Amino acid sequence: MLKTHELKTVTLANPDDLKKIILKHQPIKISGLIKDWNAMRWSIEYFNILLGNSRVKVLTNLPSESGGILKGGQEKYGVCPEFCVNL
Repeated sequence: MLKTHELKTVTLANPDDLKKIILKHQPIKISGLIKDWNAMRWSIEYFNILLGNSRVKVLTNLPSESGGILKGGQEKYGVCPEFCVNL
């Protein structure tokens, strides 16, 4: 029969502490690393306040096999969609 163990939860305020934890070679649940990450505050309302009716360029039809390198540059994939979010 497979044994299960409760994972120890570690709250990290500093990403540098992560290396010390990893070197212990024990399974853990990590929390707190992204609490101050700006993207945690992003929402439709946030972007509406920040950008209003501004047009923004988005990258579409990115090649999945590119490994993150866009042949021909980013400009080849950028489009300005014809839509606006009104809240």
